[in-house]
Amino acid sequence: MKDDVIKRRRSSGIYLALAAAVLALGVGLAVFLVKQDHARHTEEMRAALAEEALKAADGLRNAIFEMELVANGLAASIAAAPDLQQPQFAMAARRLVDRRPEIMNVAAAPDLKVSHVFPLEGNEDVIGLDYRMIPEQLPSVARALRARASVIEGPVRLLQGGRGFILRKPVYVPRPAGGDRLWGIVSLVMSEHGMVHRINDDTDAQFAIRALAASGQPAAILSGDAAVFEADPVLQPVAFETERWELGLIPENGWPTTAPNREAILAITLSATVLLFGGVLWIRRVAREREEARDLLLHAIEAMNDGFAIYDQRDRLVMCNSRYRAIHGPAATLLTPGAPFVRIVREAVRMGVYAGAKGREHEWVRERLQAHRRCADVVEQQLSDGRWIKISEARTPHGYTVGQKIDVTELKEAERAAERANRGKTEFLNNVTHELRTPLTIILGYATFLGNPRVLPQAKRLGVLLDAGETDRATLDKAREDVVGAIAGYGRKIEGSARHLLHMVNEILDWAQVEHDRMTLHRAPVPARDLVRETVDEFRQQAADRGLALTFECDSACGEVLADPVRMKQVLYNLIGNAMKFTTEGGVRVSVGRDGDRTSFVIEDTGCGISRENIDMIFERFRQVDGSDTRRHGGTGLGLAIARHIVDLHGGTLRVTSEIGKGSRFSFDLPDPVCDAAVAEEVAEAEEPQAEVA
Repeated sequence: MKDDVIKRRRSSGIYLALAAAVLALGVGLAVFLVKQDHARHTEEMRAALAEEALKAADGLRNAIFEMELVANGLAASIAAAPDLQQPQFAMAARRLVDRRPEIMNVAAAPDLKVSHVFPLEGNEDVIGLDYRMIPEQLPSVARALRARASVIEGPVRLLQGGRGFILRKPVYVPRPAGGDRLWGIVSLVMSEHGMVHRINDDTDAQFAIRALAASGQPAAILSGDAAVFEADPVLQPVAFETERWELGLIPENGWPTTAPNREAILAITLSATVLLFGGVLWIRRVAREREEARDLLLHAIEAMNDGFAIYDQRDRLVMCNSRYRAIHGPAATLLTPGAPFVRIVREAVRMGVYAGAKGREHEWVRERLQAHRRCADVVEQQLSDGRWIKISEARTPHGYTVGQKIDVTELKEAERAAERANRGKTEFLNNVTHELRTPLTIILGYATFLGNPRVLPQAKRLGVLLDAGETDRATLDKAREDVVGAIAGYGRKIEGSARHLLHMVNEILDWAQVEHDRMTLHRAPVPARDLVRETVDEFRQQAADRGLALTFECDSACGEVLADPVRMKQVLYNLIGNAMKFTTEGGVRVSVGRDGDRTSFVIEDTGCGISRENIDMIFERFRQVDGSDTRRHGGTGLGLAIARHIVDLHGGTLRVTSEIGKGSRFSFDLPDPVCDAAVAEEVAEAEEPQAEVA
């Protein structure tokens, strides 16, 4: 039972651990899928932003390129006419900046001093501006001159107001002698809004522009919010002739913090987890119910008083209970799951388990296997230890063989006991018939003489004397006394036979009371010496007639016993009478002594004795060791059974020891009158007689 509890707990622990693992796996899977979905969505957004960044960079490059085209056009016009005036400059600029509203103005500064502006309106204050006198703008002018190429500056605060980007283009005019000379510089101003607008046309994302140093490290923020570059943006480099910028983009509302399909993923995975978790619990419940049902079946099978076993379709042992193992005795070690039936039978026969197989092992095994395959015969077999078993087998619909082995040893013994009882009853009836016929024949024979006394020889002799006229008084008196003596003798023989019949009838009636538990005792304090002496005295003449010594001894310490005097005399009469009947030489000794707080009675004889195997038999009803002896000595065979029952009712035990050829010894004891009343009452209510064999 303890192993079953441990096993059940271990199984429950496994299922609970599995359920917890499923739950943890489900939660982990949900988190993983959400992260994967978030990563996928982020990557998709980054890919989309990368395309937008590429387009925005192209737009930015196009804007700068258009500014360079305008600057190059103006530089070409100036190179062709270095001395052009404001009207010619305005005409050339108008033609170049037309349909380019993002270019706020264009200025030309010969010798780095602004002299031409387009549009002039609103930019009059720029005329006469000397870049050498403006520290904020001089560095970009110097870079352009050093690079002899266009440079971009910005964003800067414009004199006209607002912020913008300035493209500066150095202008060189040819020398008559060859080569060129610096004419000055052309500056194009593009509003920051105009440039940003070119980017906004390509994306809705948040963006920022920053310059890159020559080393490639980020430099100043050119446009937008610097926080964009701190939010893991999509970066797109933008390279110009002399500048390197970097464009950073992030989604309009920032990067998503959750997966777009989080709710769906969580719902699906958690639902699947709950279903799987519930499935594990359901499987655990089903497995537990199945295990409990299996344990119930195993315990029920184990609790059977009969041997039980199951063999599979291939006739291999599936399971068996301990009773089945016990029946197999030394062959129990063969009863392991998977063991073939034929091997179990053959090994058991080899070990000598079955008594009926000795000397015919092969034939016995063949018969047993045939009966096993038929599963129709009920087989009874005797084991080598004397036990009998009944084997019944049946086939299940699945082809399994169910076998049951029932220990019928007690049934066999009961059958043998019943047979012995029947034989004993037959012997009893034969004995009773003989015992009744003999005295009845005597009674009828002598009664016939008494019914017609004239046929008696003595009566005939008296008649002859009377017919002859005999007158001698003495002769007639003697003849008359002979007749009376003969009649009296016949009467005594009739009386003896009648008493014998009465004794037999009383024994039968006493046994009927014993059988129906109706024998009652009338116990009272009785002197043990007188009780035994009176019975012994009744047998003295019989002992003398047979030449046997009948002695009686009584311990002086013996006083009264608590007994029914009539029934105890019946016990003593049976015991002493049996001793006298079965003793031909020697004698019978009767003694009374003390044994603690009880008085013991012993009857010993020097008769034929009783064999050990027959000692128990003498106390059975209708049973006698030798029917011929009984018939020779007389009796019904009920005396000892009745005597034992009477002794039991008195609270004693009738014991016997015997040895063939040396005699027998019967003994019992009785309580003293001071015995506790409760004990006496319990003794009086004793039901089943017992005999103790020493």
